[in-house]
Amino acid sequence: MDIMYVSLREILENPVFGEAEVLCGAGGLDRAVSRVSVFDCTYEESVTDPNILSDGDLYITCLEQFNDSVRQTPQEFFRLLIEQKSAGLFVVGDHGLGNLTEDIAVLCDEKNFPVVHVPIEMPYALIMDTVNQYILFDNTNALNALKLGRIRYAREQTAEDLEILNSIKPGIGRFLAVCYVSGEFDSELSRLQLYKHFLKEPGDFFVLNQTQKIFLFSGETKEELQRHRRIMMERILENMPGAFVGQSRVMMRRDVREALEEAGKSLIIAEKLGIQNQVYDPLNTMQLLLILRDSRAAVDFYEAYVERIREGGISRENLRETLRTVEVYAAQQGNYRRAAEVLEQHENTVRYRVNKVRSALGMSEDPVKFNETVAIAMKIRALIGAGLDGEMPE
Repeated sequence: MDIMYVSLREILENPVFGEAEVLCGAGGLDRAVSRVSVFDCTYEESVTDPNILSDGDLYITCLEQFNDSVRQTPQEFFRLLIEQKSAGLFVVGDHGLGNLTEDIAVLCDEKNFPVVHVPIEMPYALIMDTVNQYILFDNTNALNALKLGRIRYAREQTAEDLEILNSIKPGIGRFLAVCYVSGEFDSELSRLQLYKHFLKEPGDFFVLNQTQKIFLFSGETKEELQRHRRIMMERILENMPGAFVGQSRVMMRRDVREALEEAGKSLIIAEKLGIQNQVYDPLNTMQLLLILRDSRAAVDFYEAYVERIREGGISRENLRETLRTVEVYAAQQGNYRRAAEVLEQHENTVRYRVNKVRSALGMSEDPVKFNETVAIAMKIRALIGAGLDGEMPE
């Protein structure tokens, strides 16, 4: 499972740093930030102890400690931070900025060590509070993502699932529902505000990784939960334009593993079929076909389907339009007139192409089997990412 980490690049998107400028080392803005502290004085050799300086430390300074210092040079200071694999440096104000010489800037560029100038006299406490919000979210999120993965990918449902769930959020209600969302927040501020909101919700939480966001909602009754989920998802999607959503059914708290599985499957279907919001339906045949998604059987079925149609006298030039015609015909429940309207073609053209494919597949006398075969081929094509021209994915 991919676990997110907070980077200086993300932190700088916060409006608090609207006037900040990256002076050098921009290539290192994606380094992970693990903690933040002040480094505003000269130092002893013991500062290199890993309990004092360590990987991922982000520092705040004004650089004024070097204005009259004969003990250390700013060059030594920057080399120390680079050697200790620090995440970066905030330089606050202009009074010590002259100590960031050209040769230091070149060194920071070479080593991808980001130096960010905050031109106003911003309180150190404000910088630290803002950065710590991101770090807290990052650490909590990483731990909870691992816990959810442990529930979902366990071989079987156990009593431990509820213990793990309770460790994430003790106030989960009798009923729960899970939503998987793929897409990006419109800003880092939106993500942070949503995190703060979920901290206050006694029975809800959300976790995110590199590929999706996982929201769990709960309530004491099904009706209450349905309303709450609808309202919350509307709010969330306002800040995630173009996102795809996969939702589980409302379930008892003990069935959290099944809810996670349902939401994950529903998201795959939403993405593959281009449906913005897909709620799990046990009667949806697409869920059954998901089992075949990465199998050779699915590829063999679709290749055989396309090859049989080609052998029936459909040229490569006409293959794409023919496949599209029969898919629309099947989607319209075998209604030639409605299919012709969707395709903006003459009804006789649709009839000719459908009958040609029906004959090629040897199903001229079995319309039920024909419609079933085309429907399955449509869904497998979406699942495996094949083209309408019959081209298979790499």
